[in-house]
Amino acid sequence: MSSSHIQLFCSKEREPISQSEQQENEIVVGTSHSQCSNSTILQTCNVLASSENKTLNIRILLDSGSERTFILREVAEALNLEPIRKERLLLYSFGKKNPEPSNFDLVQLQLKNPHNPNHRIPIEALITQHISGASLDSRFLVNKIKMLAEVSGLEPADSGKGKIQLLLGMDFFCEVIRGAPVRITKGLFAQKSLFGNIICGALPNMTSNKSSACFRVSVEDDLNQHLRTLWEIESIGCDTAQETKHDSEFIKELENNLTFADGRYETKLLWNLPKTHLKQLAEFEKKKEERQARPLENQRAEAL
Repeated sequence: MSSSHIQLFCSKEREPISQSEQQENEIVVGTSHSQCSNSTILQTCNVLASSENKTLNIRILLDSGSERTFILREVAEALNLEPIRKERLLLYSFGKKNPEPSNFDLVQLQLKNPHNPNHRIPIEALITQHISGASLDSRFLVNKIKMLAEVSGLEPADSGKGKIQLLLGMDFFCEVIRGAPVRITKGLFAQKSLFGNIICGALPNMTSNKSSACFRVSVEDDLNQHLRTLWEIESIGCDTAQETKHDSEFIKELENNLTFADGRYETKLLWNLPKTHLKQLAEFEKKKEERQARPLENQRAEAL
C-alpha cells in the first residue's frame, strides 16, 4: 500500500496475516470401528427346591466342571435344612496352582420341575456363602431366546431373572440330563433335562458392529484468499484513537452530504471549508503579502 493512503481508516496496531497462515491447507480424516462380543448363555434354569415342610423357586446353574454341588446358605436357612455332616474339601480355583482347604456343612433336599413336580431328584449339597460374583442375569435376552426356541418347538426352562442360588455339579449332572442336545442356531442349542429345555451357547449380538467416520477438508485457493483480503479491508473500521477535531468534523460533514440514489451512494464536493480554515488562510495570505512587500521597501530606500 502506498504512503498516500488515509491513515484514519487503517489501524496501526493491526498485524498483517503471515503467508503461512494464508496458504494453510488442512485435510483431516477420522474413522473408528468397534465390534462387541457375542452374548454367552450358560446352562441355567428355574427349579423348585423342597425340604420336608418348605418349597422355594430358585435359579440353578448346571456346571459339568464342578465335582460337587453347592447351595447358598440363605436358601438352606429359608428351607430349614439341617446339616447331616461336615466335609473338608480342597478348592481349586481358576488361575491358582495351589488348592485352598475349606470345611462345609452338607444338607439334603429335593429339586423338582416347576411345571411337573413329579419329575424330581434328591440331592446332597454343600452350604456356601457365595456361588458366583456375577449375576448371570439374562432378562434382556429372554425374548430373543424364546423367539429362537419357539421356532424349534422348545420352551426355555430359565426365566433369566435372579442370581444363581444353587450350583449343580457332576455328582448329579448326569442324572438330570436327558437325551441329546438340539441345535437351534449355529452357536445356540437346547439341552433336554429333568427340569425342561436348558438353552445354552453363544447368541449373536445384532447391534455389535458400530462404525463412525469423520471427514474435514479445508483448502485455501486464490479466490478464497482474495475474498478474505477484501473482507478484512472492509472490516478494518475507523481508528477513533487517532482522530483529531478536524478529522471528526470532516467525517461528520461527509456523512451529512451522503445520499443513496439509483443503487449507489452520492456525495457533494466539500468546497465549503470551515471558518477556522478560512481564518488561517487569511492570515497566511497576509503574511505572504508582507514578505513580498519587504524587498520593494528596501529597493525604494536604496534609490533615495
